[in-house]
Amino acid sequence: PNCVTFNELIGATIRTNHDGVWALVNEMRSCGVSPNQVTCSILLKNIQPHSRSSDVEKTLAIINALEDIDEALLSSACEACIRVGRFDLLSQQLELQRGPDRIHIRSSHT
Repeated sequence: PNCVTFNELIGATIRTNHDGVWALVNEMRSCGVSPNQVTCSILLKNIQPHSRSSDVEKTLAIINALEDIDEALLSSACEACIRVGRFDLLSQQLELQRGPDRIHIRSSHT
């Protein structure tokens, strides 16, 4: 299996089985496949006001482990933090942008 396969499975599972999603993410990693920006986007789209804090925290941990994220993914992560009222996590995401590994915006996405 590759990242596309796992992303399709995660996308299909996320609607009905939140715990199953994390089992898939773990299986993905055990197969030597790393989550990518698409994986993160799928996970972020499902974060809603009723989402568990652990789901939000796990998703952000995956994003923060990526070697390269773009401004669209950062924006989606910030929006997810706002949707669930986790301003502490929003602050952490923005604080990461003060360091040397911050995202360099290449073009506007308006």
